[in-house]
Amino acid sequence: MDMAINSPIQRDVGIYIHVPYCRTLCPYCDFVKQRSRGQAPEVFTDALIREIGAYDGPALAQSVFFGGGTPSLLAPRALECIFATLHRRFTFAGKPEVTLEANPDDVSRDLAKTWLDLGINRISLGVQSFHEATLRHLGRRHDAASALRACETIASLFDNWNLDLIFGAPPIEHWPDTLARTVALRPPHVATYGLTYEPGTPFERRRDQAVDDETWLRLYRQAEEVLGDYEHYEISNLARPGFQSRHNLMRIIPVSARGPTHSSAACARGTTPRTTPTSPILGGRKSVSH
Repeated sequence: MDMAINSPIQRDVGIYIHVPYCRTLCPYCDFVKQRSRGQAPEVFTDALIREIGAYDGPALAQSVFFGGGTPSLLAPRALECIFATLHRRFTFAGKPEVTLEANPDDVSRDLAKTWLDLGINRISLGVQSFHEATLRHLGRRHDAASALRACETIASLFDNWNLDLIFGAPPIEHWPDTLARTVALRPPHVATYGLTYEPGTPFERRRDQAVDDETWLRLYRQAEEVLGDYEHYEISNLARPGFQSRHNLMRIIPVSARGPTHSSAACARGTTPRTTPTSPILGGRKSVSH
């Protein structure tokens, strides 16, 4: 993915690929997803490849983002086939940013090396917290120890990676320590989101547990303060110099999305109509960076 292209940035696209499979369904998540006991099924990869081949929009691309769901459930062979299809359909400008969201439980050194060999150059780890009680409340399948091991493994192999955090989940007194552990790991990029209680999710019934606005703002400002060495370039995203997510910054650029997602065609942030995870559609970029 290193073909140089001299073209106006307005013609470039960012490719978002939604992988709607999870081993466990987090009770706060309202993204398109379904449970899978193992790797993402081959029928999904086959449908995705057909959709990419049928795409007839702008062909110059500068980023690829595998979001979910849990993209780390894609088998290496599936990723290899997807990349081969992307290369046939798109021309990549310079060295594209290629991000894969991963659950800490899925990370091993051998698998991370495989991702790197396939051309993935940025990993986004869904850590959310470094404390057991908070992880259990959020329904995460990893524990604090596996989160730490995953961060250390990814940091040893990837120059560019993101660490996802969620604030506002009880017990909130653990938030400062999670931030301190994050700083100690020195991730190039941190995304920190306030816990939401979305309609249609199991957490909708727990809305009375949500922190009040003043507490939410205090937790948010704690993150800003502790991560003060980072550039706060978006509401939920902070980065060291040179490590802003290229995909995130494509605000006004036409975007193509592959697989079941929840945005309308050629949309750069915004609308989020729901779709089912059984029918890949063309849509816009996912509006958050996990």
